[in-house]
Amino acid sequence: CLNYAVGRLARNGVYLGWSYGYDGGAPGHSRSATSTESTIKVGGQPATMDVQRPGACASIGGDESIAVYVGPGSSGWLMQACLRGPDLEKSYSQILALLKSTHFSPESVSP
Repeated sequence: CLNYAVGRLARNGVYLGWSYGYDGGAPGHSRSATSTESTIKVGGQPATMDVQRPGACASIGGDESIAVYVGPGSSGWLMQACLRGPDLEKSYSQILALLKSTHFSPESVSP
């Protein structure tokens, strides 16, 4: 299960966290029939973004769960975000802007 730093998301709230190494996937986040997966670039690195509604974030009142796996294999960076509505589109756009502006040092993404 996920250990969020918040008890419950406020209206239009966003929780976001980064961690290194995601062997076995994101904690509490497993791909399912409700997942939407896409390939993106984060900090110039290949990444996979998996979006679920509500996903693992339901436990803190989230309406959408996002996991982004950055880097090769299972030894890269993991960004997890929880979004609560009603304005999910605006929050999602902010997450995409953050990912677009992210940079990594070369040694932090090497296999």
